[in-house]
Amino acid sequence: MSRGRVYSTRTAAAYCGMAYQTFRNRLAAKTGPLMHKDGASNAFYEDDLDAWNQARLKPVLSEGGDSSDAASESRTASWYNASAAISPNRFQAASDGSDGVVSVMGESVSAVAS
Repeated sequence: MSRGRVYSTRTAAAYCGMAYQTFRNRLAAKTGPLMHKDGASNAFYEDDLDAWNQARLKPVLSEGGDSSDAASESRTASWYNASAAISPNRFQAASDGSDGVVSVMGESVSAVAS
């Protein structure tokens, strides 16, 4: 039974089209492809990499779309709203022009003068 070529971790990452460190992160999180040991080295069969790629990669929707378009748009909108809520630019000067008062996530907070 042939399972295809055997790849090292670095060549398996390149075969899957991702950065080496991203591939290592997936392995550490136990979300990567089936891994075998070859002494101290990791070994990946080509068939296992193909199966993992097939499972993780989603096809691009056609122009006509289908019912999953609405769900995808909903997830995108939810992500956008959530990321806007935790924006790193949360600190803004108060618009009333008062000294030492800033708006932090919508609430006015007095700043300590230094």
